[in-house]
Amino acid sequence: MPEDRRGRSLLPAILTGLVLAAVVLATAFLHKLALTGFVFLLLILASLELYSSLGKGGYRPARLPGILGIAGAFLASYRMGVEGLVLALAVATLLVFIWLVLSPPSERSLPNLLATLLGPWYLGLLGSFVALILRERWGVGGLLGFVGLTAFYDVGALAFGRTLGRRAMAPGLSPSKTWEGALGGCAVALAIAALLGPYVPPFNRSMALILAVLVGVLAPLGDLAESFLKRELGLKDMGSILPGHGGVLDRVDAILFVAPAAYYLLRLWV
Repeated sequence: MPEDRRGRSLLPAILTGLVLAAVVLATAFLHKLALTGFVFLLLILASLELYSSLGKGGYRPARLPGILGIAGAFLASYRMGVEGLVLALAVATLLVFIWLVLSPPSERSLPNLLATLLGPWYLGLLGSFVALILRERWGVGGLLGFVGLTAFYDVGALAFGRTLGRRAMAPGLSPSKTWEGALGGCAVALAIAALLGPYVPPFNRSMALILAVLVGVLAPLGDLAESFLKRELGLKDMGSILPGHGGVLDRVDAILFVAPAAYYLLRLWV
């Protein structure tokens, strides 16, 4: 059975990817709220994985206020827009401080505080840009467009990395991610944008091509950012819920980094 550069079987990864794509498309056609609910579920699962991984790395984050902060940021963003996001992050920060101040003293209080705040300020902040996209009238098409391009980038990066990859982008973080794979993924994203961009409202070909370039820059940074966290925590994956992919956070790390750029591109262009 074919394997990727990290020794994982590709068949489960492909099947899992197809199932996720099918669920996204099904909820998108069902109702925008169904799609929003599915995205929210993925964000909460990623949050649980993040705090569980921090625990395995020796930290003791305050999980409840952290997860509430992440959930609150997403929901407030969907309901109130950018102002809701700012308000939710402020409340989450205060809640985390109060929670830890009232907790029994610990020798690692400051690291645990920062570990807790990583949730709202990483997953909550970046994930809320997906909510900001979904709340717009063009939200479903906007989400399908940028998530689709990111997924095609990943497929291209994997294919070119396996066949042509020689030079690692960041050997200390992730030897399996190569410059050849990144350039191949960007080429695939650009080709898909040129072919399908005009058929995914609210995109047109020019918008889709610009977004593909942004994906080519930001998606590998999102992958490497999560690789940095995994290296510091001594972990291979953030979870194991998705066969062939690891955890939910392992699957959406690139999407989180692309989401803010996609949101502002759509807001400025549409």
